Amino acid sequence: MRQAPLTADIAIVGGSISGLACAYALGRSGHSVHIFEKCPQRHSRSAGIRVPPNMQKLFVEWGIEKELEKASVARRSDMYGMADDEYQGFLLWQADILREAGGEFSTMRVCRSSILVCDDWMTVNGQWDELYDSLTALALSVGAKITYGANVVSVHPDASKRPVLEFSDRTTYTSDVVVGADGSKSKLREIVDRHMHVPDVPRHHNRVDIAVYSIIVPVEKLERDPDFRKRIDAGRFTVWMGDRKWLIGYPVKKSTEYSIHAYFYGEEVEDFDGWSCTVPTSSIDFTGCHEMFRRIFSESPTALKSKYIDTHVEDWVDASGRIVLVGEAAHPTKPCCIHSASLVTEDAVVLGTLFERLAHREQIPQLLEAFWELRQNRCHLVHTSELATSTVLSLPPGEDREARDASFRLSLVEETWDEDKLLEEWDVIAAVFGYHARESAEDWWIKWGKLDPRVPTVPMNLPVTLEIKHE
Repeated sequence: MRQAPLTADIAIVGGSISGLACAYALGRSGHSVHIFEKCPQRHSRSAGIRVPPNMQKLFVEWGIEKELEKASVARRSDMYGMADDEYQGFLLWQADILREAGGEFSTMRVCRSSILVCDDWMTVNGQWDELYDSLTALALSVGAKITYGANVVSVHPDASKRPVLEFSDRTTYTSDVVVGADGSKSKLREIVDRHMHVPDVPRHHNRVDIAVYSIIVPVEKLERDPDFRKRIDAGRFTVWMGDRKWLIGYPVKKSTEYSIHAYFYGEEVEDFDGWSCTVPTSSIDFTGCHEMFRRIFSESPTALKSKYIDTHVEDWVDASGRIVLVGEAAHPTKPCCIHSASLVTEDAVVLGTLFERLAHREQIPQLLEAFWELRQNRCHLVHTSELATSTVLSLPPGEDREARDASFRLSLVEETWDEDKLLEEWDVIAAVFGYHARESAEDWWIKWGKLDPRVPTVPMNLPVTLEIKHE
C-alpha cells in the first residue's frame, strides 16, 4: 500500500457506509482521519444489500480474500408477475463473463457479516448494520477517530484557507480537507453545489419519485406460506413485476432470513428526516397485487421506508477546492439497488488512491477535481442503468410491457447462447461490473497527475548497473 508523502488532516462529515469507507481508504493511504456523525450512536438499519463484482474486487484488495470460501452458485433471477404470481421467465448471467468482470464464486465474511453469492455477485448475508460494523472496524484499524453526536451547522475557511467545521455546541474543528458523506439530505451540499436541481415537474411525468419498503423475515416463517415457500431459493433473486411497482427478494444471513424490497413509483414521498424511517407494514398499499404479499409483509410489524427523489448535483467540489461531496451527498441513488453500496465504495477507493500521491497542500484542489472528473460520469452511467431497470420491471399495461414479457418468455425456450448474444452481454457487464475504481484513479495519475512539477518523482540520473550473461 502506497503511503502519501504528505499527511493531511481530513474531516469526514457523516459516519455511515460512505463515510466509513472513505475513512478506511484515506487512512490506509497515510492520512489522519476524523469522522463526525450527527447521530448520538451507531447507525442501525435492517435491510439486505447486494455486492456486485465491481465492489467485490475492491473488498478483495482490502484484504478480504482470506475470508473467501467456496460456495454454491446460481446465476439467475426468476421473474414473476406481481398481480398473479405467474412465472414469466428468467435472466441468466454467463459465468465466464462475470469472472472476466471480476466476480468470484464464494462466501465472504467481513467481521460479523457474511456474504452469499447470488447471480454470480454477492448478497450481504445480514443487514446494513453488519456491513456498518465491518467498515467501522476497518476504519479504526487505520487510526480513524469517530465522534458521535457532532451536528455540523456551518463550514468556513480560516486565515490560511483551511476549512473549519462549526458544530451546534459552538465547538470547531479545522482540517486540510472536508469530505461530505452526510447523505442524500447533505448540509454540505448547500455549500458546495449552488446549481443543485430537483426537477419541478408533475409526478408521473419526467420526475422520478420512488418509495421503497424493506423487511427481513425468518425463512422458517415464509416456508409456512403456501404460495411464497415455492419462491424461496438459496441461490437466486426472485423478482415480481407490477404496474408502476415491483418487488425483489433474496436470502440473507446464511439463508436463515429473507430480505424483501418493494418499490412503488409515484407514491407521495413525505419529507421525513434522513435516509429512511420506520412505518407499519399495514400501511403499504398492495392493491392489485397477489394476496401473498400482504401476508408476507404482515410477518413483520414494521418496514424500513426509504425515499428517492430524482436530484442532480452538478458541483461536488467547492470553490476553495477543500470540500468534496461523496456518496449519496454527491450522487443520490435509488435505495436498496444493486449499486447502493458499490458506488460509495468506489468513491472511497478513488479518493484514497488519488490522495496516496499528496505531496503538498496546494495539490489538494487538483486531486479533488480529479475525483469529481473520474466519478461523475461513472455514477451517472450506473444511476441511469438502475433507473432503466426499474422502469422495465414496473411498466404499466401496454405495448412496452407486452414486448418485455415476450422477451422473458424467450428465456424459457432458448437454452444456448450464440456468439453475438455473448458479446452483447459482455458489453453490458463490462461497462458496469467490469469497472475498477483503483485502476481508474491510477490511470488518471499517469496521464495528468505527474504533470505537476512540484510532485516528487524518482530521479532519472541514478546509476544503473547492467549484467549480461552469455550462455
